[in-house]
Amino acid sequence: MWKWKILFWLMAIIETSSLFIVMFSDNFSMYSSAGFILPFLTLFPLYGFAYSFPIWNRKFAIAIFMINTVLYVAVNGFSFYSLGSDFDFTFMFLVLFAIFTLIYFIVLYPQYMYAFKSDNLWSDKNA
Repeated sequence: MWKWKILFWLMAIIETSSLFIVMFSDNFSMYSSAGFILPFLTLFPLYGFAYSFPIWNRKFAIAIFMINTVLYVAVNGFSFYSLGSDFDFTFMFLVLFAIFTLIYFIVLYPQYMYAFKSDNLWSDKNA
C-alpha cells in the first residue's frame, strides 16, 4: 500500500499548495475557493484506502467516487464541446488527453477500491 500512501501525500501537497496560491493571489474570491472543496473531500477516500482506515461511512465514499466520475465526464465533454468543430485534433492533443486521462484514473482507482471493494473496512461500521 506504499504507492497509495505516496499518491495520497502527493495529492495533499498539490491541493494544499494550490489553495495557498489561490488564497494569496490578487484574484481570490469565494468562487475560486469553492473549487477546492471537492478535491479536499477526495483526499478522505485516498487516505482511507492507503491507510486501511474507514472514514465516516461507505455512502460518503461512494458519493465522492460518483461525483468525481461524473465531473470527469462532464469536464471532458465540455472541453471537447468548447473546442468547436473547426478544432484540429492533432497528435499532441490526443497524447496529452491520454496522459491526463491516465492520471485521473490513477487517482480514481483507489477511490473505487475504497468505496466498493474494501468490505473488510466497512464490516465494523454500519455502512
